[in-house]
Amino acid sequence: MTRKGDLIANGILSLRLIVGLVCVVSLSPRDGFAQQQESGPRSLHVGRSTFEHYCAVCHGKTGAGNGLNATFLDPPPADLTGDEVISLSDEEIYKVIEKGGAGVDLTPTMPPWGKTLSSDQIKALVAYIRALQKGPPSPKGIRLSD
Repeated sequence: MTRKGDLIANGILSLRLIVGLVCVVSLSPRDGFAQQQESGPRSLHVGRSTFEHYCAVCHGKTGAGNGLNATFLDPPPADLTGDEVISLSDEEIYKVIEKGGAGVDLTPTMPPWGKTLSSDQIKALVAYIRALQKGPPSPKGIRLSD
């Protein structure tokens, strides 16, 4: 498969994650998760680059659920800046990313990222999603090599 094909496939999988986030009702929290989560500049940089590589194609650069693949998905990707996702705990968001929709009894179209992304990358994604909820990212782009 070409690199472009890989990006499209990864984007479709990212969309499935967001769909799962919208549907989360209740997940049991993991002890100490909040204390383990890093939210400094390094974490936000990792979160942003991971988000732009894996998630933005479905969720959009601002997390509003309007990425390039959004129109092809049913249900559409979650709006990560909307009230439903804002009301979730960091642990709930982490589990949806890690296990995917089917892993938390949600839509199977949200893929599990736990075997693709490290725990630190998923924590950085959670931190970046929280940053998106405070306002859109700066227009400055990042290199794929970052």
